[in-house]
Amino acid sequence: MPGSTHADGRVKIDGKHVLLWDNKSTETPYSFPDEHVEQFLGYIRSDIMRPSVFLVVVSDYTEGAIHQAQKLKAFSETDTDVALVRARDLKFVAENWRSYSGKKVPTFNLHLFKLTGDLDESTLKSRMSWAID
Repeated sequence: MPGSTHADGRVKIDGKHVLLWDNKSTETPYSFPDEHVEQFLGYIRSDIMRPSVFLVVVSDYTEGAIHQAQKLKAFSETDTDVALVRARDLKFVAENWRSYSGKKVPTFNLHLFKLTGDLDESTLKSRMSWAID
């Protein structure tokens, strides 16, 4: 990604949409401060494609962080879903997604992450049951 002010990662979902993510390291559960809402709004609004999902990857987060994710979606002006995911739950997906498909060569569907709020292991398991083909 050009420049120095951008999300930590970006992947194309299709020809019109991208998934962005940012990693936040904290010693206490992540609270999603207002300055991060503004920071992430900048990332979402400056992308040349439509960010359909923005993941915030953390070790843990507070209930208030879920409220802030909903706020970011509302102010994104692009209807970008904003999901909070713990690194351990993302690791679970990486290690187990293939087992959720009945296909010999399954494909990973990034829409698995298209949700605003809490993407915990239970939610991810439920979503993998229909999102992974």
